[in-house]
Amino acid sequence: MQGGLRGNFHARYYDTLDCACLATNLNPNCQYDAGQFGEPTKKHEVCNPGDKVAGPEPRKAPANKIAFTGVGDWACPNGRRAPRACLFRVDIEDRSEPGGSHPKGATPPADRYRIRIWVLTTAELAQLRNPSNGLLSFRNAISACHGVDFLDGGAVASNGALCDQNNCSGDICTGEGATGTITFPGGTPVRRPNIDDGGELERGNHQIHPSIKNCDPFNPTGPGLPGPG
Repeated sequence: MQGGLRGNFHARYYDTLDCACLATNLNPNCQYDAGQFGEPTKKHEVCNPGDKVAGPEPRKAPANKIAFTGVGDWACPNGRRAPRACLFRVDIEDRSEPGGSHPKGATPPADRYRIRIWVLTTAELAQLRNPSNGLLSFRNAISACHGVDFLDGGAVASNGALCDQNNCSGDICTGEGATGTITFPGGTPVRRPNIDDGGELERGNHQIHPSIKNCDPFNPTGPGLPGPG
């Protein structure tokens, strides 16, 4: 931002990832219809083949929406990142080409991007570091599978705000003082994030590519779940 950084974030562990193949029309609850084949995901097929408006083509891929969550490090300006000091969720839509909605325009709808960061309070950090707790209830509530076929995850705030309403709360350095809740469809309420940024991409382009590894849940190839610390 003009005037200097507001903070410093680094993703450390990924908890969940989900994808979907979506159309462009929204119902009043901010939920998209499924893509051409009437299914929310096309794990081993092309999403919306030949459709360069709904996306993700021209790069053929099985999805035009991806969401992922995890645990990261966070620091306020001029500070060092504290290990595992936040949770995060990212929602991305790969739509028409080029992806931005910049002046002079592009084919609508624009690509979308939304990141929510929950800077952990002292109590939440203690739960995360407790092997018998791990802050799993919080991490499960923001899971990528909740609301993957909704605009920006479809989180509804306790004041009824939904769709593209940004809902920040509390201190961005400590997470303390957060008020209000949001609920992702299928999840349980969690406090509002301390950082909530995104919307239509103005410039640039998001591009979802086919997976490069077999995502077999019974034979994972990742580093495993994070331990306490």
